[in-house]
Amino acid sequence: MYFALWLIAVVLVIAGIVTAIRGRVLYGIVLIIVGLLIGPGGVSIFHVHRHHHNNGAAVIAPR
Repeated sequence: MYFALWLIAVVLVIAGIVTAIRGRVLYGIVLIIVGLLIGPGGVSIFHVHRHHHNNGAAVIAPR
């Protein structure tokens, strides 16, 4: 799953750069941001870390 997210992120960022160069700058920026969000080190929508506090309640927190 990690490799698939990384690959999708790379494709999105490259597509965003090409799109921005071709003149659709706003759409290119959106693609780049989405690619950075789902890539490694980004905010993955498929992977959530859970932190437990002293009372045992689970809290969903970003990576």
